[in-house]
Amino acid sequence: MNRRTALKTAVGAGVAALARPVIAPAQGQGGRLKQGVSYWCYQKWFTLDELCKEAVRIGLKGIDLVTPDQYATVQKYGLVPSMTSGSPPNTIPIGLNRIENHERVLASLKNDITLAAAAKVPNVITFSGNRGGMPDAEGLALHQAGRVAAASGLGPLLEVGTYCGKSATWLGAAAASRGSVLFTVDHHRGSEENQPGWEWHDPELVDPAVGVMDTLPFFRHTIHAAGLEETVIAVVGPSRTIAAAWRTPLAFLFIDGGHAAEHCIADYAGWTPHLMPGGVLAIHDVFPDPVDGGQAPYEHIYSPALRDGFTDIRHVGSLRVLLKPDC
Repeated sequence: MNRRTALKTAVGAGVAALARPVIAPAQGQGGRLKQGVSYWCYQKWFTLDELCKEAVRIGLKGIDLVTPDQYATVQKYGLVPSMTSGSPPNTIPIGLNRIENHERVLASLKNDITLAAAAKVPNVITFSGNRGGMPDAEGLALHQAGRVAAASGLGPLLEVGTYCGKSATWLGAAAASRGSVLFTVDHHRGSEENQPGWEWHDPELVDPAVGVMDTLPFFRHTIHAAGLEETVIAVVGPSRTIAAAWRTPLAFLFIDGGHAAEHCIADYAGWTPHLMPGGVLAIHDVFPDPVDGGQAPYEHIYSPALRDGFTDIRHVGSLRVLLKPDC
């Protein structure tokens, strides 16, 4: 059966994704290639013991992506656990591309390496992780706007919405380059989209002691790793409450907090009065077309700013940079 015929048969039957795979017939031994198979591809249909027996029968040499507690099972069949699976949080979505993940991912990775070495497992997998948060082009534009504002002498920089601190590193570096500081405001319990059951939920950010999210420790790790602890100051609490008590004029305001309409309305009303004339307002996740994303930042921050006389001076991705009018 050729590939085209096999594809037609599978589509016609409509059960290709549900059927138990058929293991190939045994092949001749003695080839120079040493082939293996990944357990996760078959674990829906076979136990590890069953897969190992079939692997031996058809001449495979190893099983990929098994956990330390599965090494012995693979080895008793004379097979090699050829690659260990990553232990949480060393997983596909959470990896080393984000500074805030480094400490916990490296701890997990070191433990995996130690266990693999003891069992003579030759390879350990790790992951870059999903990008998440702000793309680099937007981060660079934010940094550049922050540098200009910090050099103006109008006041410090402030962001609403810290999360784990990625944007704070961009803005903190900008502030440090001009001898200024960045205040970053967040309750550190996560926005709506970060909660359980939502797309951007990360269970590793849940504090087991209280059962709710707590991103503050991860933010602190990020800022420490970036060498910005003297520049980036966390202000922990509800944005609305802090804005009402705030008294320091600002040269720069970045709004990237809760994306529900009520939060966007409150952040714009509460914080823009503290921005000095000639100061810079940056807004993230601005999507004029609802096909591209949520509308609240566009409708309740960006559009009111234009009506209030702010000038749109730069647009990179979903980031908008505006200038507050002189009085």
